[in-house]
Amino acid sequence: MKSNWFEQQRSNKHRTIVLLGLFLILVTAVGAAFGYAFSVISNAGGQNTTLYGGLIGLVISGFYALIMYNGLSMQSVMSANGARPLEPNEIPVLEHIVTELCLAARIPEPAYISWKLMNAMLLLLGLNLKKLD
Repeated sequence: MKSNWFEQQRSNKHRTIVLLGLFLILVTAVGAAFGYAFSVISNAGGQNTTLYGGLIGLVISGFYALIMYNGLSMQSVMSANGARPLEPNEIPVLEHIVTELCLAARIPEPAYISWKLMNAMLLLLGLNLKKLD
């Protein structure tokens, strides 16, 4: 089944929402299990600690899912890899390579370039940054 990029993007967004929902349920269940285990160990009762553990798990997973779905995960990954915006005409060869790849794949150009990734691409192409300047 062939589909275009926009259909794939819509499908991936739907799958992401389903996975985040499953993540919420899983972490809530784990929190409830920890609450129940705490109540058994401490002889504290049972239902209240299980409920509180589930609520704590729901709050933590909801906060995490909200952060990840709103795109802050991409910013944290990019900053961890030392990525920064590529200035116009800073490295024209790399700029042309990225533009051509994005045009061929019919996807938008990325806003950030990882310098580790850029160095790996240039090394594979047999280019040196000093020769490009």
